[in-house]
Amino acid sequence: MKTQVLIVGAGPTGLMMACQLQRWGIDLIIIDDKETTTNQSRALAVQARSVEIFRQMGMADKAVKHGRKAKALNLVVKDKVRGHIAFEGFGEGLSPYPYLLMLEQNKNEELLNEYLGEHEVNVLWKHALLSFTDNTNDITAIVKDAEGKNIEIQARYIIGADGAKSLVRHQLDMPFEGATYENVFFVADTKVHWKLPQDDISIIISTKTFSAFFPMEGESRYRVVGTMPEKFTDDGSVKFEDIQDTVKMQTDVPVSFSDTSWFSIYRVHHRVVQEFRRGNVFLTGDAAHVHSPVGAQGMNTGLQDAYNLAWKMAWVLKGIAGEALLNSYNEERHRIAKLLVQSTDRAFSIVISPSPWGKFFKFHILPFMAPILMRLTAFKTMMFKFVSQIAVKYPKSSLSCGRSGKLRAGTRFPYFHCLADDGTSSESFDFFKETGIYLITYNIPDVELKLNAELNIFQFSIPFNETNKNALKEIGFGDSFVCVVRPDTYIGYIGDKYEAEAIQNYLSKQLYIKG
Repeated sequence: MKTQVLIVGAGPTGLMMACQLQRWGIDLIIIDDKETTTNQSRALAVQARSVEIFRQMGMADKAVKHGRKAKALNLVVKDKVRGHIAFEGFGEGLSPYPYLLMLEQNKNEELLNEYLGEHEVNVLWKHALLSFTDNTNDITAIVKDAEGKNIEIQARYIIGADGAKSLVRHQLDMPFEGATYENVFFVADTKVHWKLPQDDISIIISTKTFSAFFPMEGESRYRVVGTMPEKFTDDGSVKFEDIQDTVKMQTDVPVSFSDTSWFSIYRVHHRVVQEFRRGNVFLTGDAAHVHSPVGAQGMNTGLQDAYNLAWKMAWVLKGIAGEALLNSYNEERHRIAKLLVQSTDRAFSIVISPSPWGKFFKFHILPFMAPILMRLTAFKTMMFKFVSQIAVKYPKSSLSCGRSGKLRAGTRFPYFHCLADDGTSSESFDFFKETGIYLITYNIPDVELKLNAELNIFQFSIPFNETNKNALKEIGFGDSFVCVVRPDTYIGYIGDKYEAEAIQNYLSKQLYIKG
């Protein structure tokens, strides 16, 4: 078998990689040793930035319909809500999806797999990677198929999206640097019967344990996460029914459980590989980085890895850009992964700390300060940007050039409402419906770019009127600007005026676009 890209692993990251490559018309094979998509909920939340990707794929409405919007966060101490943080209007004006969407991993996988099926791409289930060889110009992989036979697949590139125990990473003999927390945790998808609001996330701060309750689809259904009671082992034989009485006692909140559909015991790791690319091999998602569950960042970061890499790989395979463009994947995403591991590690360490200071912070500072801070617009905006991942940026990337007003290249193109000359209103994200590159101007005379014939360019001129002027000024744009926006909707080039030579140099020398 021969293909352009072999993707190993059909979890959320691998499926997203396949979807994005399909949008560019790239030939691919995606394999997984499972029988089908997971039937376990696993990762629970889809952040706004991920839903924005779904929008570009035409599936955001479906994702929102299948999910559940969390309405608030409760910090509960000794059976009393000591802090209540309402999510209403949390990210209003910052994204088309200004909320936290509870959409379990299995539903996420089903949506992405369904998208592939609609576009005539089928996952090869029950196909396991055995080994591969990087031949400099391509990859030769040996795969055991569903019938147990060994088959050979030749591909230009191989993508390791095969999770924290990645065979692709192990075969490269890449160190997975980091550590494992001492605490043992449990996760259960179950019905919860108590007095707290069903649509709220509730964090229970107890002297004996830490636990969190996340609303799921279905009446009274929650994802419950907590520290494993010490008297139980983690040898795999324990069921939730065995520990639930202890959990109830340690929670300090009157609660009961029923109809548990999934239970697992696990340890939390924080690790990052040294490099996301080696030759023709690329690592994505949990194969490249794992971290604590704080902020529901894991699955979403994997989706962003795929979104960042896919267009670059497609450009190289289609002859649009030179091979050097692919080096920017490691340059951009490795830094983000390290920052994420560091930030979630600090937050998680505080949450589980048994020290006197840690307990004092959890019981006496966090429940009272968090609601006060969340009433401050600037703090709330900062938190939403971080948690939703719309704050992810690449200002120091070799693909970023220029600034306008307060906005630098490397930032996600902002979300705002745009008023047309005929009085109709649209959203800035309406610009980004097709695969290509985008030239967006404001208060700039007509411009024209000459690009590789294989690459679509979509040009948009934002009308010059008082409404748009105020909206752009509030965001931080200058009085006029010209933007070259990458396929992943990050600003690649930005300037206050149109300079044809500078833009053409950017396209050829920084994006490696061939003439």
